[in-house]
Amino acid sequence: MKTNDLKCWPTSVLCAVVLTILMLLNGCTIRLNGEFCDLYLPVYPDYEKDTPETIRQIDQNNIVYLKCL
Repeated sequence: MKTNDLKCWPTSVLCAVVLTILMLLNGCTIRLNGEFCDLYLPVYPDYEKDTPETIRQIDQNNIVYLKCL
C-alpha cells in the first residue's frame, strides 16, 4: 500500500458511515397516510392562555384530522 492510500482510508470509511446512516434514517420515516388519523386525538385550544401561533397549529392539525373522518 502506498502512504497516500493509508491517509485516504479514514476519510473513505467516515464518508461510507455517514452515507449509510443517512440511508437508514431515510428508510425509517413513517408516512402519515392513515396512521396520523389512527393515532391523533383532536386538541382543544385554551383561547385565553394559548398564543395565536399555538391556536393556529392546533387548528391546522385538527383540520387534517377532520379530513380523515
